[in-house]
Amino acid sequence: MTVWATCMTVGAMLGLELGDRVPTTFGLHWSWIFFIMGTYITGSGILVYYFMVIKPSDIGLPCQDLEGILDSKELVRCSSLMYAS
Repeated sequence: MTVWATCMTVGAMLGLELGDRVPTTFGLHWSWIFFIMGTYITGSGILVYYFMVIKPSDIGLPCQDLEGILDSKELVRCSSLMYAS
């Protein structure tokens, strides 16, 4: 199982639990589920925005030299194939 499949599975389980337990526990109407999940997604996005590392050197990891990769014809060929279809 890949990381993406695991994230999807865990997210689905978390969404089902939050959608079921929170309204019944606090006696809320079912429409509050949208507000609760929207708040959760917004909070997750804010955390990712503020704590995402832009460059590996920012946290002490060695940087790879990307100069040769960005100028290579292989990258241009692959990107043109990707946008051609």
